[in-house]
Amino acid sequence: MKEVFDLQVIGPRARAGGGRGLAQRGEKTIVSEAISLALAIYTGKHSEHRYETLFRDETAGALDPDNAHKYVQMLRKAREVGSFGQVIFIAQQPDVWQQADAVLWCQDGRVEVRK
Repeated sequence: MKEVFDLQVIGPRARAGGGRGLAQRGEKTIVSEAISLALAIYTGKHSEHRYETLFRDETAGALDPDNAHKYVQMLRKAREVGSFGQVIFIAQQPDVWQQADAVLWCQDGRVEVRK
């Protein structure tokens, strides 16, 4: 069986041919992560196993505040569309992790939950 996926980038600098012209402000990061999330959702929906948690590790890259907001909104939408119970992501950028519902703060061998 062969699956085919089409990529359509919609935005002010998007051009025909997928993601060309997306070099600024972390746009390539957003498009790359959208593709990864789409594949994770597809796999989850076409698998015999139900996945409760979607994990993302340092996928935010160097996003500006506007794209950081879009990134977190995209994770929330992926959780909804993929019917995941939760999304756990690791991010070093405050613009990203400050938007989380809860933050696991790891420091000096201790972990605390901050909301």
